[in-house]
Amino acid sequence: MIVLSLITAHLIADFYMQTDEMAKNKEQTLIKHLFHHFLCLLIVTMIFWLREINVSEVLRQVIFPILFILFFHYVIDRLKIELSKSTNTRKRLGEYVEAKLFCLDQVAHIAILILSSSLFFDIPISYIFDKGIRLINTTTSLGTGSTILFLFIIIMLATTVSGHFINKVIGNLPKHISTFEGKFSFKTDESNIHQNQTIPRAQKMLEEYNYTIYNENNYNRGKVIGYIERLIVLILTYYSAYSAIGFIIAAKSIARFKLMEERSWAEYFLLGTILSMLIGILLGIATRIILK
Repeated sequence: MIVLSLITAHLIADFYMQTDEMAKNKEQTLIKHLFHHFLCLLIVTMIFWLREINVSEVLRQVIFPILFILFFHYVIDRLKIELSKSTNTRKRLGEYVEAKLFCLDQVAHIAILILSSSLFFDIPISYIFDKGIRLINTTTSLGTGSTILFLFIIIMLATTVSGHFINKVIGNLPKHISTFEGKFSFKTDESNIHQNQTIPRAQKMLEEYNYTIYNENNYNRGKVIGYIERLIVLILTYYSAYSAIGFIIAAKSIARFKLMEERSWAEYFLLGTILSMLIGILLGIATRIILK
């Protein structure tokens, strides 16, 4: 349960207490970000320590794990910042650099949390993996507390966490696209005059200009739609109602029908939708396997 608790604390501090502005200026706000993690870790470690209230264990179960996790969190974040600025790293990782760094960053943080559970809470790493295998292959189930934490983690993964990942894969267009208002066009009809003679009408130059109008609204409705969409897909997958997922895709396509005329936006829409559906389905399958 301590592993799930630490992961929950990490996700809350990383994706809910950290604002978008802080994420964009991570190098300047890293200390403030670490303070958020300190608060979440303090709550988790104190809860587990208070179950026994052993004064001799306060260093090993509260202070040391917090310092250990915060130190490596700082190292991992600094490394990510430097790698994101490195031209060589971007060349080696190829496309979707930010998305790949995002995944590596989160995997590294989770690994540190598992290691800290082993070092300070006497939970062998082999036991953690054996427990995971038993949950997948046998009828072993989680306890009530662990089940609640697991569901909370799944919800966070299906909403904010996956939202950040998708945004790093497909770019920063959702703000504009989700608040799309419409399009207008106009034509210019010019006559070239040379030596006081007008060129016949058939030879006149005709130009057409198309402009897309957006409403600059800070509230991103597309993001909220994505959260709800993945949660619905997760629930439908859990109950094996795969056919119903098709109706969600159809509903989104109908709502955005006019925008589909623009190829660049259509590709963006399809990539985002397919990726969102894939994440929702995978999380739904994982939930069904663990909570069978």
